[in-house]
Amino acid sequence: MSALYASANGIRITAASLSIPFYGLWVADVTLATSQTLAAPVVLTMGNLTLRGAVLRQRDFAGNTTARLVGGSGGWARPVTLAPYAKPQGVPLSLVLRDAAQACGESVALATDRSLGAFYVPGAGVPAGTILRSLAGAEWYVDELGITQVRARASTPITTEAEVTHYAGGKGWLSVATEDLASWQPGATFTGATVAVPFTVAASRIMAENDGTLRLEVLTT
Repeated sequence: MSALYASANGIRITAASLSIPFYGLWVADVTLATSQTLAAPVVLTMGNLTLRGAVLRQRDFAGNTTARLVGGSGGWARPVTLAPYAKPQGVPLSLVLRDAAQACGESVALATDRSLGAFYVPGAGVPAGTILRSLAGAEWYVDELGITQVRARASTPITTEAEVTHYAGGKGWLSVATEDLASWQPGATFTGATVAVPFTVAASRIMAENDGTLRLEVLTT
């Protein structure tokens, strides 16, 4: 893949590995050629892909800063205490998830709402992510703006130019040459000259190398 720009809050990245799963949080490990630390929120740019996230941890060593970034505000691991809910007409799922998100500093959006019954007791000191997973199941992810989406990912065909340069069929991983990293999100579909049968992206992995190039690998469903 040709040289593309990679940065975190405008600071040049010398090396990075970004993983975007079908559901859950995206995670990036980055190295910056500076001792300057990253302040939240973090805007991660890799080619034409821009993600809003938070610093999970970072350290300065020998003039370089290494950091692990996660999608959203990094709050779903924080313990929260929500009061019990009681509504004769039914406790809305949206009410509980938005309260949990607000308590931990995250933002959440739901595709559909439903009732949790007349009573719901989240418990005290429970990680906000535990509440999210118990109510939303596996079907949630953090989008490019850092908002937690409780919905299935969209199935969108990739129409920009790209070429599958290597396919490890046994592992299900493909190497892709493209200038359009932003289109290769989980849920997207692709077919091309070297891959005649359409496939759906199950996960994306983007790596920035020290020589200034970016490399894209995708896992197929």
